[in-house]
Formats: sequence, C-alpha cells, structure tokens
Amino acid sequence: MEEPPPRFLTHFPREPRRSVMGSRSFKAEVEKTNPGSLVDIEYEKVGKKMRFTRMFVALKSCVDGFLNGCRPFLGVDSTHLTGKWKGQLASATAIDGNNWMFPVCHGVFGSETTDNWEWFFSRLHQAIGSPLGLVISTDAGKGIDSAITKVFKNWVEHRECMRHLVANFQKRFRGEVFEKHLWPACRAYQRHRFEEHYNLMYEACPEAMKWIHNTHKHLWTRHLFSEASKCDYVTNNIAETFNGWVTYEKSLHVVDLMDRIRQMEMDKMFLRRKIARKLEGKILPKVMKELNTRSRGLKYVWRRWQVTGLPCTHTLCIITSFRGYNIEDYVHEYYYVAKFKKAYEKSVKPMTDRKQWPKMDPRFKLWPPILKRAAGRPRERRYKSVAEGGTGKRSTRCKRCRQLGHMEKTCNEYVYESNAPPPAPPKPKRKRAKKNVTVVPSSSATNPIQEQPSLDEPFATPPRTITSVSTPSPMTRSMSRRLLQQNPSTPTRAITHVQTPSPMTRRLLEFEGSIEPVACEALSPVAFMEKGKAKKLKVVRSKKE
Repeated sequence: MEEPPPRFLTHFPREPRRSVMGSRSFKAEVEKTNPGSLVDIEYEKVGKKMRFTRMFVALKSCVDGFLNGCRPFLGVDSTHLTGKWKGQLASATAIDGNNWMFPVCHGVFGSETTDNWEWFFSRLHQAIGSPLGLVISTDAGKGIDSAITKVFKNWVEHRECMRHLVANFQKRFRGEVFEKHLWPACRAYQRHRFEEHYNLMYEACPEAMKWIHNTHKHLWTRHLFSEASKCDYVTNNIAETFNGWVTYEKSLHVVDLMDRIRQMEMDKMFLRRKIARKLEGKILPKVMKELNTRSRGLKYVWRRWQVTGLPCTHTLCIITSFRGYNIEDYVHEYYYVAKFKKAYEKSVKPMTDRKQWPKMDPRFKLWPPILKRAAGRPRERRYKSVAEGGTGKRSTRCKRCRQLGHMEKTCNEYVYESNAPPPAPPKPKRKRAKKNVTVVPSSSATNPIQEQPSLDEPFATPPRTITSVSTPSPMTRSMSRRLLQQNPSTPTRAITHVQTPSPMTRRLLEFEGSIEPVACEALSPVAFMEKGKAKKLKVVRSKKE
C-alpha cells in the first residue's frame, strides 16, 4: 500500500529576495527528484542588477498523465498575484474522463503582454508537443490571441470563452432578441439550428453580428467544434477552477508559490490514484450514471455523440431496445477506467527540505523584480461581476425618506412629515461621455401610458413634473420654519423655492426701511397640482408708508 506523501516540507522565508535567490536551487531539486520535468527561469538586466522576470514549471508526471489519460483539451488563463509582486500566475488545465480538473503546467510573469504569452506557450509546446486534435480554450485577450497562432504553427483548434464574449457584447448591444437567441446559438450542435437563432439576431441588428465576426474570430459555437477532442465546453470555467484552487496561495513569494502548487498537485495525484485503484468495469461509474439518466429522456440532439464521445438520447433508446447490445461498447475510450488509471499512474515525488536543496554556483546575484504597489490596502480577492454572483455597487439608504439609492443631502423625494428637512436644491448634472449602446426593441413592446393621479386620492404620489425657480441662494431651514409657523398643515414637499434676496441684502434693505419681511402663501398638495402642471407660488411684498 502506497503511503501518502508528506506535506509542508518546505520552510517559507519572509524576504522576497531570499525566495528569488533560491529559484535556481528549486530548479535543481525538481530536476533531481522528478526527472524529465521542465523548469525554466528567466531574468534581465535592469541598470546594474540582474532581476527576476518569469518562471515556468511543468512536472513530468502531470505531462505524461495529460498525454496518456486525458482528453486533448486545455484551458489557459491567468490570475493576479496578491503578494508584494503584483504579477500574473498563468496555468494550463486539462480534463480527465471523470470531468475533473487536471493541472498540467503553470508559470509566473509580470503582465499579460504578447511577449509573455508567447514565452508561456513556447514552453508549453516544448513540454507537451502537439497532440492530435489539441484544443486550447482562452478568454478574449489580444496578447494571448496572437501568441497561440505564432507558437502552434500546425493546426490547433482555438476556442473562445462564451462568457467573456457575452460580457463584451452587452457593453455595446442590448435587447430581448439577444437574450433569447445568443446562448442557444452558441450551444447548437447542428448548423441549421444555429442559423435559426443567428438569422433572427441578424434581422434585428446586423451591426451586432458584424461586430462579433470582426472582433471574435475564433470558435464559439458547438456546430463548428471538431470531433477529435470529445469535449463540448463553450466556456473556460476549467481554468477558473484552477484559479479558485490556488486562491489562498497567490500571496506567497515566487519560489514558495511554485513549491506549494507542487505539493497540492502531489496530494491530488495521490488521492485520484487511490480512487482509481478501487474502480472496476470498463466505463467510469459517473459516466454510466449519466447515460442511464439520459436514456429515460426523449429529446434527440444530432451530432452530440460525435462531439462529446457519449451516445445521444436517440442512440441510447435504440441500444436499450434490442438484446445483445451494450451501452459500454459505444462510449469513447477517453471515458474508460483504464484511461483514468493511466492519467494518475505516475506520482509526483516529494522533495527534501529547503535547507537540503543543492547549492548552485551563483555567477551573479539575482534580485527580485521592481515592485509597483498601488495606493491603499492591497486586496486578496477581486471584485466579482453580477454574472459571477457579485453584489455590484453598494446601495445607500437616505435618512430623510428611507429609500435606497441616494443620500439625505441629495434627496428630492416627497416626505409628508412636518418635521422633515426641506428637499435638496437641484444640482446640475455632469455630462460624461458614455459608450454607444445599441438597444434593439422587441416587436411586442409597447410604450406604456403614464397615469396621472386623480384628485380623489389626495395622498397619491404626483408625477415628477415640479419645476423650481432658479435662486441665487438655497432655502435654509430657518426660512422653511417660518413658513411652517404661518401654515403648519402644509407638507414639506409642497413648498417650492421662491426668489428671495440674500441675508446681507435683506439686512441692508430693512435698515433703509424700504421693505418688510416677505410673506409667502403655500398651497396644499391637492391645490398644488392643476392639470398635471406645477403652479408657482406668489410672493407678496409691501412698502412702508
């Protein structure tokens, strides 16, 4: 019986300089304990110092498991590091026969540039070669787009994540027709099904479909997927799974991060190999359970069998209706138990303690990269969008009207309380340049008619048609208190702004004896609205005799 691998054998230093200086010792130890692994370290000269730039690690057991037991599908993505060095952790993740995540390789570099992605894919190509029917799924990045085409010169199927495509699409085009037909067009296995949804969107807005063809030129619909990879994924969620797997390790230094990921891969390979030894039969149990559940349905999807390698519902009904036929004979070999065992056949060998690593001859002193720290406290988790389950913007509650979305000093809502503060004066809105968003209306949409409140309902909220006269100075609380003392039954919202002199001007005029205090008559909410329009209040002034 194989013993579980030891955990946390490495002592993590606190200084990033010591961590970077130990990168060459880490490479020598990995090549010693796991022969055939690929570890590449690059640096550049900045001023008079040699500084670390990027690093790539591909363990031999992970590469062999991908080539021998997994489907030729790789999800490539990068995530931000949360330590002192704000770099990127890139990874290439595969899928085994049980639809589980299988890490193949990973690396770190400064930022997502074309040069860094070309370097990462060149090392990936050096590690795995060019398997038959290889599929690489990425997001909608410009640097990663050109890097795949330049490195993998032989034909490689490049798929684009549909979730990122939809997010970019909704920034420019919106409408009910896209909500109903964009995702179904992506999931269609047949060409005529795809064209049914596509033509409806093209008739509604031809510019939207032209934008997709010009900016997203890679495969994003299933009817164009090849039949060699036996994987019909339209998103890059398998790469996001790896990013979530290393969430709490991204704050470590470079060598400590690489060693910790190696330990996590060693534990996962041991656990999966332990599960594989208990499996019996020809097909994986999870796959057979899914096929038995699907055989009870009546919906037939043509070409699904060719793309996924699993019989469709129509084929399952025919197989189960005749004697002598077995479902296991019509499942692709990627879902065999023997293939699953080959994926986890080799183990990741443990390494010694950091103090026992080989002492490499330092021809020069390797310095860490130049740190660029942003203002404020560094975040360990990124903001999630609404599509990913995020809450979006934080909502505030007004203390005056108890409604969400604004504050007390900017509140202009109706409040029927005598002790409520007056409404805020209107502020000029800032004009900001917005993106041109094309909204395609649906054919059944009609313009609803806004109903006006009747006089029979005196406390109904009137429409927002109240206009205020521009005043050189806003109404203060003392002025509103004087008006309430004259007519205490008047609601706060029924008082409109009137043009009054400033306090300094009033004092000068009263001193000269040419004006008396202003008397203002306020109206009730019922009499205030006449034929849906606002009525201005009159100001009565009288001179002294």
